[in-house]
Amino acid sequence: MAASQVVGVEEVLGVLKRSMAGDPVGRDASLRVLEHWQKESVPGVLSSLLEIVGAKDKCEIDLRIYAAIMSKNVVGCTWNRSASSTFGRTFVEKREWALISDAEKESMKGGLLPLLFNEPEERVVTQLLVLIAGVARYDFPAKWPNLLSELLHIATDPQQTFSFREKGLAFRALNRVLFALKEKKALVSVTSAELLRDRAKLQEFAKQGSMEMKTLLSSVASAFPMLCESWEKWSGVLGRGEEHWEDAGFLANKSLSCIRHAILVLASFEAVPCMTEFFGKAAQQAAILRDFFISPPPGSPACANVSAWREVASESFRKINKCCIAAIDKHPREFAPMMTSFMQLYVESIMSLTYDSFKAMKQKRMVLMTRFLAKIFHCPTYKRHPSLLLNRLSAEKGSSLSEGMQKAHRYIGEFFEGPMFPKLVESLITKFLVFTDEELEEWDSDPENFFLVSNLDLDIESEVRRCCAEALLLFMMERNVESASRVVLTMASNAASQAAQNQDPQLLRLAEACFHAIDVTAQLIPPGTLSYDSFFVTDLAKYLDMQTSDILVRTMQGRVLHLLVTFSSELSPQSYERALRASLKFLQSPDIVLALYSVKLLHKLLGRY
Repeated sequence: MAASQVVGVEEVLGVLKRSMAGDPVGRDASLRVLEHWQKESVPGVLSSLLEIVGAKDKCEIDLRIYAAIMSKNVVGCTWNRSASSTFGRTFVEKREWALISDAEKESMKGGLLPLLFNEPEERVVTQLLVLIAGVARYDFPAKWPNLLSELLHIATDPQQTFSFREKGLAFRALNRVLFALKEKKALVSVTSAELLRDRAKLQEFAKQGSMEMKTLLSSVASAFPMLCESWEKWSGVLGRGEEHWEDAGFLANKSLSCIRHAILVLASFEAVPCMTEFFGKAAQQAAILRDFFISPPPGSPACANVSAWREVASESFRKINKCCIAAIDKHPREFAPMMTSFMQLYVESIMSLTYDSFKAMKQKRMVLMTRFLAKIFHCPTYKRHPSLLLNRLSAEKGSSLSEGMQKAHRYIGEFFEGPMFPKLVESLITKFLVFTDEELEEWDSDPENFFLVSNLDLDIESEVRRCCAEALLLFMMERNVESASRVVLTMASNAASQAAQNQDPQLLRLAEACFHAIDVTAQLIPPGTLSYDSFFVTDLAKYLDMQTSDILVRTMQGRVLHLLVTFSSELSPQSYERALRASLKFLQSPDIVLALYSVKLLHKLLGRY
């Protein structure tokens, strides 16, 4: 197919249909044509695909979805991220998607938003949102300067010109676009020999890139106050439980999602004077929503569906949490003055969890609270008197930023030395490391996945409650190893003693959680504090000898096997032999999780010699 030949709608439609047909020969040939269209400059393909997407009365829904996916792929694939050179393969980040003509690009951009807002099918909408975000990453702000302003106008228009659905679509598009913009690079790799030889051209290239990034950041900073106003307006409607509270809650939470991505795009808080005000109001709202069983005002329309209202409110709590995490990731020093309020809020929220709220609460909410605290304790900026910041703090003495940093350091230091610290360690063990009923069910119903999740590497970004709690526990121990070790070992000793005297299943769960804490922190527990060999002989070995199908006993056996992996080098010859016999025994277990743990232990023990 010649590169200059313009492809029409009927031709594209025919290729799409044949690629979905049952005839393998015709299907394979059509798929090769589609692949060619994604890799080469073929005029008319993209505009034809989008025309098919919009042909609601002429084309079946599956065909329109297919065309929307292909449109997204054409834009993505024509943005070639690699270039070959005589020195091998050099990876570069190009500034534009060069294989589509400017005329076709402009035509497409002019029709994308109308196409989105007139599309009733959600599956097509999803693909169009991805497409818009992809184009924005390449062309905003230089070649699509009005994109953010158009979406903001629809999303935040106070005159009620647009429906809730249109506002919601605008916010979803904004969210996607801002997410894409945070990946846009301020610097690009230059591999053109001609450009590198011409200093004037290189300077002009760098100047153009710098101006583009400044415009981008300025546009996002200008959007921030409007997003905050939208959040306040719609969260107020939600909080009062007024008419249309469901739509209002959706818009409020989408506003928070956009705010979060804007925080990650912005280079500094300086360009957004209302940032401090936003976090102040967010802290107030989060403090109210901290009560998981909060209800709408009596007599309000939301009282007709309290559970649904509560879920929307809980989503707001999670979104605020995500905004705080974004601020720590991107702007820890500027966020320092506001950090202490949220740290206190999330520490108290974790410690006040009841059994009922724990069972009803989504895992995501618990994950985000622990992730926020873990990031604070692990962030070098928030270490007590970090050496890299001392000179900067001295230079800024008297400034609000310096005072905020000093306040943050003082608050964190007092926390680690105060009575709240051991209580938080205890709460993490009793509320986050204890197995839930659902996790015990997964042990038998999906053992491979259970084992995989239980053996993930330490990851502060994990979406698993126990993994995030492990990370937080480790970071807390790093900051105050004596106090944390004392709490962990005391709890383990008491739990083991009570579980041995009483067959209460809850005590066995607690004992497993305490042993889990030792397993996680074993490398940090001060030498001489715990004799691992004696610990195995006295408290652990007896579980390996139990013959039972009880799930709680089996979880304890799994924990003991994993503990043996952790401190195998500390075992005496007698304990080593006993551990080896246990690994061979459980290798034949019908319990797949225990069998997998035994494989891991056997590999560790045999690797010792």
